[in-house]
Amino acid sequence: MEGIDNKNRENANLSETFRVEIQKSHRWLAEVINQQETESVFSRESEGNLTHIYKEDGEERFIVERIIDQGKEKNLEQARKIDNFFATMVSEWEKTFSSEEGQEVKLLPQGNMEQASDDDHSETQEEIEEGKVDYHLILNASGEVISISYTELVDMEIVPGKPTESVIVVWEIGVAQTYRFKGLDRELQIASLKSALGRAETTQRKIFGTVTEAIKLQESFFNNAYGLRRVYFTDAEGNYVELPCLSPPSTEEVLADDPKKARWRWMMRLNEDKTNISQEDFIRVIGSLYKGYEIDDETYKSAIEKLKMFFQSILRKTDKDLFLLTKRERVRASKNASVCESEDIGEWLQKNDRTTEKLWQEICEEARGFHP
Repeated sequence: MEGIDNKNRENANLSETFRVEIQKSHRWLAEVINQQETESVFSRESEGNLTHIYKEDGEERFIVERIIDQGKEKNLEQARKIDNFFATMVSEWEKTFSSEEGQEVKLLPQGNMEQASDDDHSETQEEIEEGKVDYHLILNASGEVISISYTELVDMEIVPGKPTESVIVVWEIGVAQTYRFKGLDRELQIASLKSALGRAETTQRKIFGTVTEAIKLQESFFNNAYGLRRVYFTDAEGNYVELPCLSPPSTEEVLADDPKKARWRWMMRLNEDKTNISQEDFIRVIGSLYKGYEIDDETYKSAIEKLKMFFQSILRKTDKDLFLLTKRERVRASKNASVCESEDIGEWLQKNDRTTEKLWQEICEEARGFHP
């Protein structure tokens, strides 16, 4: 009986420790949200799933709408709005990415929504009905969609002795060109973080942080609007090496002639604004993002496992934690050390890690096979 009592006490102490950790992470996120609201140029009034934001001079008024399940017909209407907006944004992104790369970049998944049938919106409609992800729209005075965010609170792999941890994944965010630089990106962040906090409080999840995939042109935006940073490790010679963001093979994005060029970056913001992350936790974070794709296909699952192997292999080259840097911090660091950015990872592997370089070649070759 004494052994059972001791075990019960241990479990009670562990549960209390978990509760304290969970609540501490919630307080941190609440403070982030409060800071963003304080710095916003808008005042706000909430009413159900709608938040009316306006400038005190009455010059500009918008509505931030959190998409909720309102029945099949309304959900389809909302799905059309979301898909049509992202389809419009795709053409803008293609021009921007092609300009950055100096070659044609095609973004394929949206297709031509002008001729879309109701079935073409079924995936988004399903997501709205299931309520697992968060869509937020910003509407102008005419009721037109001018901005969207698409985020999700995803559970990380469970580690014994730790509470269940979740990461906020920023899947997509877009602001119509004529409405940029008005502070609407901050409003999307506020709305999406509030939704994530609500989910975490309801399910008693510890918030580990936020993660997204970004290109170089988005770095300043995510530094400033979301507080996200790129991820690096130090190699044997003291150089800073960025870990490339590799998506599972898909038709989602394709460089016209060079799948080996890793133009995407991981960007993260950690709980309590920590700027270091252990290798193990990094693998757990990207594993959560990969899990968020939820594609039930054996070839796809195999590709994800190979990607995890790639990161585990490259990280053999360091026994230290990884660290996060803003653009400004990286520029400062480059005065004292060489910085290898993600698009140059192939060259770095060729010189420093032939074992991982072989795995890299395989991944790139498989990716080529997935692209049309």
